[in-house]
Amino acid sequence: MEPMRDFETRSDDGLDILTFELIRNALSEIADEMMTSLVRTGRSVNTTQALDCSAGLADADGQLLAQALALPGHMGTFPGVMRAVFDRFGSEFRPGDIYISNDPFSVGLHMPDIVLVRPIFQAKELAGFALAVAHHVDVGGMAAGGMPTYATEVYAEGLRIPLVRLYDQGRVNETLLEIIRSNVRVPDLVVGDLMGQVAACHVGQKRLEALIRDHGRVTFDQATTQLLDYAERMCRAAIAAWPDGSYSFEDVVDDDGNEAAAIAIRGTVTIDGDSLRIDFSDSDPQVKGSVNCPIHSTFAGALTAVQCVLGAAIPANAGLFRAISVTARPGTFVSPVEPAATCNRALTLARVADVVFGALAQAVPDRVPACSESMTSPMTWSTTTAEGERLVWVDNHISGRGGLPTMDAQEGIAPFVYNANNDSVEITEASFPLRLERFRLIPDSEGAGKFRGGLATERLYRVLAREATLTYRSDRHTSRPWGLAGGHPGRNSNVFVTAGDEVVQTPPKFTRAMHREDVLHSIMQSGGGWGNPLDRDPAAVLEDVLDEKIGRDRARDVYGVVISPVTSSVDTEATAALRAEMSR
Repeated sequence: MEPMRDFETRSDDGLDILTFELIRNALSEIADEMMTSLVRTGRSVNTTQALDCSAGLADADGQLLAQALALPGHMGTFPGVMRAVFDRFGSEFRPGDIYISNDPFSVGLHMPDIVLVRPIFQAKELAGFALAVAHHVDVGGMAAGGMPTYATEVYAEGLRIPLVRLYDQGRVNETLLEIIRSNVRVPDLVVGDLMGQVAACHVGQKRLEALIRDHGRVTFDQATTQLLDYAERMCRAAIAAWPDGSYSFEDVVDDDGNEAAAIAIRGTVTIDGDSLRIDFSDSDPQVKGSVNCPIHSTFAGALTAVQCVLGAAIPANAGLFRAISVTARPGTFVSPVEPAATCNRALTLARVADVVFGALAQAVPDRVPACSESMTSPMTWSTTTAEGERLVWVDNHISGRGGLPTMDAQEGIAPFVYNANNDSVEITEASFPLRLERFRLIPDSEGAGKFRGGLATERLYRVLAREATLTYRSDRHTSRPWGLAGGHPGRNSNVFVTAGDEVVQTPPKFTRAMHREDVLHSIMQSGGGWGNPLDRDPAAVLEDVLDEKIGRDRARDVYGVVISPVTSSVDTEATAALRAEMSR
């Protein structure tokens, strides 16, 4: 844990440092316990294994106090969620209430992400809120999984739940649950995950009530006020050390799954003293397809990139937000207006983070990683068994991140905004009629650099069901994850289907019927490299060769490292001569 840097033994308002630290760490522990409860009591593998869910706590004013170690792409939307809750229920908070919504134009996520908010009371006074969000395996609509790549309006994406009460003073809204059950393909999984979220909010309520009871409301309020101020001070101090100026960067989403291509996100990051302004107003207009990103999610993507550059020492709470503003012109695809389709907004959210990383690399190049895979390739499989049971399976194909200024990229893990897991091969095969025939790192696929990007990954799924439907979303088929400081870009992604003797090259985003023995070939993009490949430590190149991550030819042609075929060691003299020649 990062030590307090600017506190004396006792603060100006009389709160001693020990009490402050006890409350600060207790809030984090409560948020993590909420997340653990959700994972353990949820129903779908998307919640219990992929961990596509999040939890947090807010104070009585709706300001975020603590977040679980979960998905930044969820939690960065919490300020917008709380604004929506106060707009709708600000004068009607009651003990036992739990509010629910998945409306992209209200709480600002996408429809599969259902958020619950529970007000918490102490001695009949509002003391705070518990929040839990989970990506549900189905919300109805055109395609199983709630992410139809061909949706052109929000109305086609599934059941949209306005901000309403799921629990009314402790009584569950059975009518709403029946509506949900009647509109989703796998009601046991969806309602099961909802009840897991309810359990997480209950844990947050009980633990926060106990914390306030132990310390007293006055002391608790002093500590939380101080905590938010502390995060703001640390954030502003870090930003103040960066060079003032405006830094612009542009990246694209390859297509919208419909008719738009190379959709540009244009961002300008302005550092002004101890504050940061990020504006995306020059981005392309909203599109017909479903990659439009609601403004709260755009904020989440931008904030994630800034947090990564600031470092982990600064508490992730509302104090951090005070120094950072994010704006976008309504009607752009990073701030769409109703009825835009948004179910695949996570792809754009991740590209928003890429744009902020690219801009900040111009200001603080020694703190910014090269471009990662940007976003996972999610796939939803659905079928009906011979007994008439509906099965829906959501999986994520995850690859690797970009090289960092001080180390190689991590491989086989999600991008910064997502932070979820691959489903295990065994659980996948036990839950859906699929056989995962290959899951590997692809040699020679890294973005080369002094610190290389993560290798691309490849998965092969063979269909065992008589018939199934597959919805698949990918990107970076045309654009590539960029390198920094002379690093090379990562490789493109690719996806195709083998049906008998026919090889079908699919578009990046599609929904198609699959049949028994068809094989999906899913190849993810790799991460970009950081720094000149000729500056890479020859010992690291040798290790990659011995690990079969790159071949001897690539070691020689890209990194200028000659590996002896006899001793399998670096030929130091030949390497020095080759690198000198390549540098010229």
